[in-house]
This record gives sequence, structure tokens and C-alpha cells, in this order.
Amino acid sequence: QFEALFTALGAHSARVLRFRMFGCATINDEVVRVIADYFRLLSQEHLPTEMHLSDCAITTEGFTALMAAFEETDLYPATHPGSMRPTALYLRLENNYISEAAIQEKVDAGIIKPFKKGPGSQGGGREGAKVDLVVRDLGKYQQKQGDPPSPEEAPPPKQVHDRSTDLQQQQGGWQQHPGQWQQPGGWQQPVWPQQVQARPMWPPPQQQQQPG
Repeated sequence: QFEALFTALGAHSARVLRFRMFGCATINDEVVRVIADYFRLLSQEHLPTEMHLSDCAITTEGFTALMAAFEETDLYPATHPGSMRPTALYLRLENNYISEAAIQEKVDAGIIKPFKKGPGSQGGGREGAKVDLVVRDLGKYQQKQGDPPSPEEAPPPKQVHDRSTDLQQQQGGWQQHPGQWQQPGGWQQPVWPQQVQARPMWPPPQQQQQPG
């Protein structure tokens, strides 16, 4: 359960820099409220720098609860340990079920700065924004209409090309033996678990081959 996960992180004072929880059909408003409560209990030393929650089942209710956690605390903008500059939370929420008017309201209030990646892009921390919300086009937030489907009826997650994972595969990989890589553009049919496990922040150890 997500509640047990975030309770354990808080109890052990563990710092997770990047929460990569995108494409999970069981992350709904209830789970986001758990995440919001987790943020309320954090100290500056344990703040994450990134939160990836795109392609989930979050509605306006969950979004409002998450934003309230940021508005009620002084966690962000945080001080970057290297540059010492104020830094907002890098957040991805595209392809959820959030009212774009609700997002725009937080943008107008200065809580969120739309962040379009590209050369010369700068976060909104120096302007006092608490969240850098990743967008493809300024003024658009890529939200879906209607209600989220049940996990059983949710479409399969999109294939995501991660720079570090791609590099590992080029260097030999860790999930399959050479010559057995999945074809580009393909995906494996997911099975939504009853209890969703957090995505690991490190790759599994490379399997050792048995001597012939």
C-alpha cells in the first residue's frame, strides 16, 4: 500500500530525490492525499527534487490536495545545495484528469510556473514559484476529459525512454541477455497489481551466467 510506503520513508528519514511513479493506474486522489501528507512532514534536508505523476488517475480533487501541501508549507522553493539558488519542485502531471482551469488558477497565483524544457529554460524558484510544472506548450496542460477508468480498464503505459536506462542497455543492460532486447516501439502487457510497489531508484544487479 502507498500509505505504508510513505509512512516507512518518513519513519526512517529516508530522502528520495526523484519519485518516478508515472503510468500507474492505481495512483488516484486517495494516494495523492497520502503524498500531500508526506510532504507536510518533510524537512528541508529530505525534500525530493522531482515528482513524476503523469499518466495516472488523478483528478482535480487530488491536485488541489497536493497543491495545498505546498501552499501551507515553506518547503519550496528550496535552496539548491550546489548553486544555493531557490529551486522549485520539478513536477509532471500531464495525462491525468485535472481541470485545466484549476491548474491555471495556481499558475495565476504564482504557486506553479509552467516549465517548457529546452535550451535556456529556467525554473521558477527564483521567482518564488513552488512548483515547476512540465508542459509541452505554454498555456496547455495536457489533461484528459471525464473520469479515470478503473485500473483493470486502463490503457497500457506508454513506452518511456529514460536516458540512464538507455545508456545501461547500450553498455550491456541488466534485464536481459544480449541479443534478447525487446524490439523498439514494443511494450509488454502490464498486469496492474493489487498492491503497487514503488519503482526502484537503481537497476537490479546484473544476473550472473552459469559457467558452461
